Amino acid sequence: MSQIRIIIDTLNSVMEVYVLSVYFKMFMDKKDKHSVYICFFILSVLGITAVSLLSSSTLISMMGGLSFVIIYSLNFKSTILKRVYCVISVYLFMILSESIVGLMLSMIHHMNIDQIKNADAFYLQGVALSKVFLLMILKVIGVFKLNSTHGNLDIKSILSLIIIPLSTIVSIYYFNVLAYENNVISGVQALILTILLCCSSVSAFYIMEKQMKLREIESRLSEMKTQYEIQSQYYKNMKNMTLLTNRNAHDIKNFLIGIRSYLGQERIDEAENKIEEFYNSIPLTSGRSSGNVTVDALLTSKMQEISSVSPKNKVSVICTLENIDEIDFCILLGNAIDNAIEGSRRIQDISKRFIEIRVMPFNNNISISMMNTKESSKKSSLKTSKSNKLFHGFGLENMKAICEKYQGDLQIKETETQFYLSILLPNNRET
Repeated sequence: MSQIRIIIDTLNSVMEVYVLSVYFKMFMDKKDKHSVYICFFILSVLGITAVSLLSSSTLISMMGGLSFVIIYSLNFKSTILKRVYCVISVYLFMILSESIVGLMLSMIHHMNIDQIKNADAFYLQGVALSKVFLLMILKVIGVFKLNSTHGNLDIKSILSLIIIPLSTIVSIYYFNVLAYENNVISGVQALILTILLCCSSVSAFYIMEKQMKLREIESRLSEMKTQYEIQSQYYKNMKNMTLLTNRNAHDIKNFLIGIRSYLGQERIDEAENKIEEFYNSIPLTSGRSSGNVTVDALLTSKMQEISSVSPKNKVSVICTLENIDEIDFCILLGNAIDNAIEGSRRIQDISKRFIEIRVMPFNNNISISMMNTKESSKKSSLKTSKSNKLFHGFGLENMKAICEKYQGDLQIKETETQFYLSILLPNNRET
């Protein structure tokens, strides 16, 4: 077994595992630990290379390759059904690309598959072309999947998707023809040029994908900013209503003096009109006092819905905001309450619903602790079921952004029937 064949098979394994990573990332989430991801990558490369070099049967080689595809898929988080779908589909795409490239090379060079495998230059050509062809198929799927979600694929991106892999495939083919038939360059030179072309093609796809993701992030940030501005204005209006209520409450005594004067003069109609006017100017209030007018307004707005959705509830809010903007805090608390309400609402039996909200100072911090019951069949209560995705789809993102802004901490935990949210924000006044 020649050293060049070992290098070619190793190159084939590296490209194959990279392509698997690209495809699996489209449909599954990568596990958090980077070291584990690298270990899986190296293990899969070594395993696929060993199977390719040592197996004498095509069937054994295919089964061994499929085994390592399954093993590598364990490096990603997903449901069993989605994992099975990804493994089967990517393996079928691999077989399809190798079959098409093998058939193409057989027709061009008038050689059978065994003859191509025994010639290092043509074998390298087949390995590189099949992987670039496979990468092209999967990237096109991924880009169109991204475009169907966010609608940001333009004509330049489509042309790049076609030109990059096609130019790479044509170049690899002619480099190896020059090496094998015309002897213009050596086999080693053809191998180096093939590797460089594959790397440049992968890099071009990587850059294009990053640019598309940047546009996606810009779009999400714009939507988050829109939601933030809407919520900010909403809580400012609530604060103004609460201030108006407090002002009216302080004026009640003077108002009653005026009404008594009207009644003493038997100006009944005018007294009734003044009473009606004053009554309509007073918004409903829960009578809660947290220590902050804007937070009080938020609680006034939310308490009726909390009690309606979950008659069993405990709400205790004490906060004096020093280093935290009250609008930011209300957006954070409001989104958390909305998630708790929505999670509890999904439980059909209202007697099993329960919401607990505790906000209190803790060692120069503000602590927000929430617990709500949730439907046991649901994996997470964070995925909104509300029809208005613009207003509710970015609630968690805004909560995380506000926590990062104040260098706070946000923790989420859930059991089969309960969901917990814990937030800690530094509240000491900066000097």
